[in-house]
Amino acid sequence: FLGSHRLKGTTLRDGEAWAIINDRIVRVGEHIDGFELQRVERYRAFLAKDDLSVVLSLPLPY
Repeated sequence: FLGSHRLKGTTLRDGEAWAIINDRIVRVGEHIDGFELQRVERYRAFLAKDDLSVVLSLPLPY
């Protein structure tokens, strides 16, 4: 999953959160390739599938 998926952006607004993964907008609770987006932070997206958890990260600004 990590090799084929890239976090391109995140949005946290009005109690909603979503991530742009590859070129797709994914909201918390939605799935991408079997992984559920569980949480979004300013520079990270947390996904899980069964017992496997992954974190996609954006580069931190300088």
